Amino acid sequence: MSLPEMLAGRLPVGSQLEAIAYVSPEQSVGTGRVSLPAPLRRAAVAVETGTDLAQTSDLHLLLIPADAVEEADWFGPVQQWVAGDGASASSEPPRESHLLTLQHVRIHWSPRRIAIIGAPERLPSLRRVVLECTWYIRELDAIERELAENWPSLDSDLDQAYIYDAPADQDREEIARRFKAVFRLRARLARVAPHLLSPQLYPPTLASQVGERLRERLRLEQREEFVSDQIEVFEDVYEMCGQRASEFRHARTVNTLEIIIIVLLGVQILFSMFEILTASAVEASVEPATPARVESTVTAGN
Repeated sequence: MSLPEMLAGRLPVGSQLEAIAYVSPEQSVGTGRVSLPAPLRRAAVAVETGTDLAQTSDLHLLLIPADAVEEADWFGPVQQWVAGDGASASSEPPRESHLLTLQHVRIHWSPRRIAIIGAPERLPSLRRVVLECTWYIRELDAIERELAENWPSLDSDLDQAYIYDAPADQDREEIARRFKAVFRLRARLARVAPHLLSPQLYPPTLASQVGERLRERLRLEQREEFVSDQIEVFEDVYEMCGQRASEFRHARTVNTLEIIIIVLLGVQILFSMFEILTASAVEASVEPATPARVESTVTAGN
């Protein structure tokens, strides 16, 4: 992948621009693979220009082998390219960007573009830790966005957490879908949280310090706590909705059974009354023998 026009010819020899895609571990694509921890099931790879993955790559990473102690005239353009503040040919809108400097290393970071400036022997370890942390940050961003999109649905479902009737029961499949989506978010957060809240490594290394600085600069620990609290609100509401739905359907089943039993008892009573009336009618149709007739019958026989 060629360097941007605003940086071409100005960067040190050996500078390299990579299109990074996060893929499943099974995909055998790209080079420079960085495998994330097993539960996350992701790997960061550099993909070739012109491929479909390159067109939809998750971010661009610029590796610059140079000593970051001395100021260079290309520091400003690199920062502008990372921030996407309109100085580049693409005229992208500005994005959140951060600058980290430590131990002769300079890292310009944004969600879509990253530039690492440091000694050549340090670039591989820095590349690895930056790609790992970036995926954690992007995953947390995605969870936050999905939660923000679901707040209106939660507001509309609050009533059903307390009053659940037949009209509400028609939307039970949609409520069940939202219920599952909330627990999927909880599972996603649980997978990434240990890496957002991981304790500092001792003895510290340059790569571990870069990861810690990134987590501190982007307030990942506080954001994880806020997201967890928000998910808990969703869980409480949809658990109540599920309980009300279960109670409503159970009550409706019981009522249906009671009605069936009442109908069966009514039918049985009707049959019993019909049998009683029929027996009475039969008895009434048979004329009984009177005493006078019996006496005459006896006399005639004598």
